[in-house]
This record gives sequence, C-alpha cells and structure tokens, in this order.
Amino acid sequence: MLDNYGNLVLRRTRPPSSADVIWQSFDYPTDTILPGAKIGYNRITKKRQSLTSWRSPNDPAKGLYSVQLDPDEDVFFIKSNPNGNRSWSSGAWNGKLFSLVPEMILVFDLNYRYVKNVNESYFTYTVSNSSIPFRLVMNLSGQIQHLKWPESSQSWNLFWSQPIQQPCESYSYCGPFSVCDEKNVPLCRCLNGFIPQSPKDWNVSVFDNGCVRINNFQCKDKVEILQDYQQLGFFNGQLYDAIETADECKNFCLDDCSCNAYAFNSSCLLWKNGVFTRGLLQKVEGQPPLYIQLRVAASKTPGPTSEIPSKTSGGQNFCH
Repeated sequence: MLDNYGNLVLRRTRPPSSADVIWQSFDYPTDTILPGAKIGYNRITKKRQSLTSWRSPNDPAKGLYSVQLDPDEDVFFIKSNPNGNRSWSSGAWNGKLFSLVPEMILVFDLNYRYVKNVNESYFTYTVSNSSIPFRLVMNLSGQIQHLKWPESSQSWNLFWSQPIQQPCESYSYCGPFSVCDEKNVPLCRCLNGFIPQSPKDWNVSVFDNGCVRINNFQCKDKVEILQDYQQLGFFNGQLYDAIETADECKNFCLDDCSCNAYAFNSSCLLWKNGVFTRGLLQKVEGQPPLYIQLRVAASKTPGPTSEIPSKTSGGQNFCH
C-alpha cells in the first residue's frame, strides 16, 4: 500500500501491524526523500540510507553524487562518486540544525531532527502543514536542494540548497565531453569533435546530458586525434606514471579500444569513460597547459567548436 506520506509499504496481511512490514520504499531512497524518510546509518546491519543523484534528467541510474551520513562526526556529506572524495560537509548537528546550513532554521513549516543511539543514526524531517508537499533532493549538479510545492504557484519552489556554488564549480554541470565557462553565453560548449546529446535540452540551458561524438565508429575504423586548446580542469582520468613521453601516452591510448582521450604533461592521463571538466583553469606562468587529445572518426573530421584553432594528427584503430 502507498501511505499518506508517500511511502510504498509491503506488509503481511494477518495480523496488520508495524512489525509486519516486509519492505518499504523509505528504506531505499534514490535521489529524493519525502517527510518522514531518513538519511541514516544502521549500526547493527552496517547499512546506509543515502541519496544518489540520477545519471541524467531522463536516466534514474546512479549518478555522480551521493549524500551520506557520518554517524561518528554527526554530519552528512556529499561524496563525488568517481573519486570517492567528500566535496562538502553540513557541519555538526547543534540540536536544531547542521552548523553549515543556517537556512534550516528559517523554514517554519518543517521540523528537522537528528537521532543518534546505539542502534542507528539518522537525519529526517517532518512538516507542520501536510497539505504542502516537500522533498529533499540530491540533484545532478551535486547540490542538496529542499523544495516545496505551494498551492498558489503550482510548481516546485527552492527555499534552500547546499553547497552554494557557481555552476562551473560543479563536477558535471555540463555533462561528459563538454566545457563550462562562466565568461561565455551559454555556459557550456562541447569539446572539439562533439555535439550536444540533446539539442532540445541545451536550448533551454539543461546541459546534464553532455555531448556525444559527431561521428561514431568501431574498433576497426580509422580515427584521428583532435586537440582541444582550452586549459581545463579535467577529472576522472586514470594516471599512468610509468609512461614517460607524449608519444608513448598517445600510442598507449590508441592501442586500447576503450580509450576515449588522453593528455600528457610530465605524466600520462587516459580516459576510458566520459571526459568531465570543472571549468577553465587559470594559466600558471612557466607551467605548460594541459591539452586534451580526443579520439574522433577520421572520416569527416569536424572543425573546432571554439574560436581557438585545433590541431589533428594521424590516427589508428579504435573501438567506440
């Protein structure tokens, strides 16, 4: 049955009691918790209840960010899933709110609670006016957002979010194979050789789906290397310290059918999944820029997608 709080509950029918709950959706949150649900940690079973962002606006598979509770420090934190690092913390619970989320005390319709005992630790919230829907969401860009649906507006209104950041500071604001530049309009552009996966979304400034190759290809097909000339903050590349030259790095990538891109600057970085960037980096005097080399189909090699020219070099076989 679906209860009045939005919890889907499977019970034994005889006799009906809270002890007869076989399964309930509140124990397995995805990217959203409703009033009464928890972000928590069970000290007996060692299981966590955490929020995980969607992979894209249309794909509910696990995305890049999750919100988890640290029961020892009495904080919840955002973790970036590709590298496992914490990108933000709520600060400790002070009895009324988490110290780094002062906006929590300004919301009069809600009652926030943090519970800690020998069995479990968890954060939850309840509402004083059940006629107004609320939801707490881990969104695609790595923000926790608390929203409500007032009857007067008939739309979700954001009343607090954390961390407060510029869009380009987000790990994946523009999605894979793209660049976020706060000096440009629109904020996002595709890397050289790529186009928006969903032009319709990009036209309304929804960039999470990122970019895809202009021309797909298979392992037997000929490819070329197309360089992107921006100085970027790249993420999720694999470091290969044993590779000592740019040519070795290039050949290592070209010999691996799963390699999508490489970069070399005293060490070799390879990307076997989507290339994610975090805005443009400031150029450092005396330090060479890190240019990324992208694998594209040799036939109908695309021109550059930015005003800065790009270079190509000969290619070999690759598997898309």
